Amino acid sequence: MITEHWERILPHNSIGSLADLTAAVERVGLVYPFPPDPTRPFLPSAFPALATADDHQRWDWMWPWKEQLAESGTVYYGKLIGAKPTLVSATHLPLLFALTGQTGDLWDDLETIGESVRVPELAKQVLLHLEENGPTGTRKLAQALTDGSKGMKGALDKALLFLDSHLLIVKVGSEGGNSFANTWDLFGRRWAGVVDAGTAIPTREAAVDVLKLLFGLTPAIQVRYMGKLLAFGGEQIQRAVVRLQAEGWLETGLIEKKEALIAQSVLVG
Repeated sequence: MITEHWERILPHNSIGSLADLTAAVERVGLVYPFPPDPTRPFLPSAFPALATADDHQRWDWMWPWKEQLAESGTVYYGKLIGAKPTLVSATHLPLLFALTGQTGDLWDDLETIGESVRVPELAKQVLLHLEENGPTGTRKLAQALTDGSKGMKGALDKALLFLDSHLLIVKVGSEGGNSFANTWDLFGRRWAGVVDAGTAIPTREAAVDVLKLLFGLTPAIQVRYMGKLLAFGGEQIQRAVVRLQAEGWLETGLIEKKEALIAQSVLVG
């Protein structure tokens, strides 16, 4: 049922160019670029929709396309939904930023985040370096901020994932032509318009809209997973679940989509 639903959202052979992929992301809102993971069926994947039956060709297309999207700034690319690489339309990105509860003031936001989770010290150093030096590659960050040891490399990777998943930094390209080495910039500098738009959206309204968007894309997500799909906004998401249940959009015991996109109900986790 979920696979059929995803095929309706992203039909087979519907994406044959970067322009097609961009249009699909803008239409759908949230898309995984790579093959679907049966253990994390959270979003539809653009990979099966690519206009070829050859998986090698799919990789040959998708890998550079996600780099071009990151560089162009037309579509957001980062480890967002379920800590997996995610493409997000520019239209829907303000909703997710609003859900972070951040204001766009980098250090105030870090302090706010630090009240609920432990912010890695190295993450703060990365932000300071990017603020002072502009877009910087992972290897240059490692040279500037670590002693080069394996342990420090792992710490930097964790710090970058933390910042990426909290919409504090964003990939803006590759370092030295190596598509496995990312170049990073401050999210607020790269997506200033999104920050402005997102801070104007009440967090509780953003949570409801994000919840509805996620259920529309993957109707079988269990409620107990909703607060874990994002690194931020878990409390607001849970409140939105209660609100939507009270409004009859979600029914206690069953999650039933009311907008007739699908004819499937699933058990509340």
